[in-house]
Amino acid sequence: MLKPDYAGYFEAKFRKLRRGGATGYNRPQLYQSAFKKVLAALQDNQMSSGKLLELGCGSGDLSLLLADRGYEVCGIDISPTAISWAREKGERRYPKVDFRLGDVLNLPYEHGYFDVVIDALCLHCIIGEDRLLFFENVLAVLKQHGLFVVMTKCGDPQDEAYPFDSVTRCKIENGRPTRYWGLPGSLRREIEGAGFKIVDWRVFHEYAQPLFFAQAAKSIGPDH
Repeated sequence: MLKPDYAGYFEAKFRKLRRGGATGYNRPQLYQSAFKKVLAALQDNQMSSGKLLELGCGSGDLSLLLADRGYEVCGIDISPTAISWAREKGERRYPKVDFRLGDVLNLPYEHGYFDVVIDALCLHCIIGEDRLLFFENVLAVLKQHGLFVVMTKCGDPQDEAYPFDSVTRCKIENGRPTRYWGLPGSLRREIEGAGFKIVDWRVFHEYAQPLFFAQAAKSIGPDH
């Protein structure tokens, strides 16, 4: 099995969506649903303001909804087309939102900079050993008492259009892994093993694929 091609895969996806006249990577209803879940988590943790980072922000829809609520929002994505799209939307509404081209496996932010880091359907696109690097980057940029919100698809795949490797639990497209469908228990252990303490979690079944949603805090080490 070949290694993931994160940049090439998602750039091709976003170019196709823009050419096809889509409004974003996902339907507006999905962003609204995700926004309500994230906002509830922020309210649960008494975080009505602060610096917030969305990992894999795509076309910026969720980031802009959060900017509507007064958060200082940054969004990062590996696709140039996605970031260009997000900036165009931001210019019309919130030009201060910082949409940046970059890699979630090498975050270009200061240590301990963010009050909140949100994984909004990015983590399940990260494969194998890269997942630990993903978590290490989150730990580095999150404040000691900050909040990490995880929103990742889980369970057995509902889409049979592509092969599924039951050993690695990866969806395979053109010989490359593109999605990781972890089971809820394994996802909890993975997050906790990476240095977080899960304060709440649940699985939502309102989508085509089950959604694992967790609120987590740092459990190791002070801010660097």
